[in-house]
Amino acid sequence: PTHLRTRAKAVVRSGQRIITLISEKQSRLETKMVITLLNDKASDLLMVGIPYDDLRRVSSIRARAYDASGKLIWILKKYQILDARDFSGPEKLSDARKKVFEIPAYNYPFTIEYSYVMTMQDLFLSPAAYLQQDPEISVEESGIQYIIPDGSGFNFKTLHMKSPADSLHRNNKIYLSWKEENLPAGRSRKYAAPLVNQLPVVYGTPLNFSLSGYKGSFKSWQDYGRWMGQLISGRDVLDMKYSEKAIALVQNVSERREKIRALYEYMQKTTHYFFIGFGVGGNQPIPASEVAESGYGDCK
Repeated sequence: PTHLRTRAKAVVRSGQRIITLISEKQSRLETKMVITLLNDKASDLLMVGIPYDDLRRVSSIRARAYDASGKLIWILKKYQILDARDFSGPEKLSDARKKVFEIPAYNYPFTIEYSYVMTMQDLFLSPAAYLQQDPEISVEESGIQYIIPDGSGFNFKTLHMKSPADSLHRNNKIYLSWKEENLPAGRSRKYAAPLVNQLPVVYGTPLNFSLSGYKGSFKSWQDYGRWMGQLISGRDVLDMKYSEKAIALVQNVSERREKIRALYEYMQKTTHYFFIGFGVGGNQPIPASEVAESGYGDCK
């Protein structure tokens, strides 16, 4: 339709995601996207990157391309899928990686289609599912469905959605679905709120979860706080040899401000920031004694 081509660089013909809660530890995401690229402004969509790490595994990657008449013109081969790091700059150390493939450019308009399956242990860490992922890309149809076993709690919140949830109970499972249709590309206006803040989104997360052996719950803020407490428990304990050194640095200094200065300057000389995120380590601080010994700490 004309209103979906106006101001758009591409149109999502169909965007479908199914998230199945398997257990407190694991969920499965099935994604399939069909996108018509209208002009060369959409060339960035030809490079597809699927992020993964120790908590997320990717499989069953498929991709195809069709010309304007719908004729199949390209199929992804396994050897064309590259495995690359998914972070930038020398300041990071992380297990974040991505499966990457590039779809060849053809005469516009043409259509790309890709799908994959992701097994996740960290659904609650990234709960946002946008039904329109880019304000420059209009949407013909986009949907998300959560499959929840009976007895498994589930929390969700929606923003900027036109359609209500559709719920179905079958075979001891709840099928909770949302679908949006005919979403035009946005128009930026001076002094207006960013368009990304107006995109339809579903936030969904299991009530009870387990991350790398740390069990938690979203029943209350207190329960969530107790889970955070597990992650940091005992990691603020400093080995005696380091605490004695800190005491020795200020034992002959009487003024409080000068004590702070002495400790601060010592930290400046001996300890440096370095982002580290491996598995649960993306949310868990390095033990204080390890920081003191290595001279490196991270944001947690």
